Amino acid sequence: MAFSLIKSIWESGVLRFRNKATRTPIATLGTLRLHPYLTVTNVDAQDNTLSAAQIAGGIVVHTSETGGGTVTLDTAANIIAAFPGIGTGDSVKCYYVNDGTEILTLATATGTTIFDAGQTIAANEAAILVILVTSSTTVTVYSIGA
Repeated sequence: MAFSLIKSIWESGVLRFRNKATRTPIATLGTLRLHPYLTVTNVDAQDNTLSAAQIAGGIVVHTSETGGGTVTLDTAANIIAAFPGIGTGDSVKCYYVNDGTEILTLATATGTTIFDAGQTIAANEAAILVILVTSSTTVTVYSIGA
């Protein structure tokens, strides 16, 4: 995110960073570390399209109980557009939690690649999805921990 799009303010002894236009929280610099602001998206369906907005929120809790589910990535263009100022070599993280009874399989969309295409997220397991911008039109997703 470009620094011109960020507003900072001291509140309750910590430095908070907000989106300058909308004032929505981005991160807090507290005792010795930066804490990103996260929101939770709850998905109660067999399948999910992991949208750029869900990625930006930071945490997705997916409950797939009627059969193995598919998590289809949003397009690279949408993901890149959701993070103004992001460029090649930059990355974002999304925590993906499967609290359902079925296995979730990651699937690609236009401009996206999954580093380990056979990667799944087992029932009652979670993964950290690291989305790396590899060009102005492509991203690669690394699934860690599932």
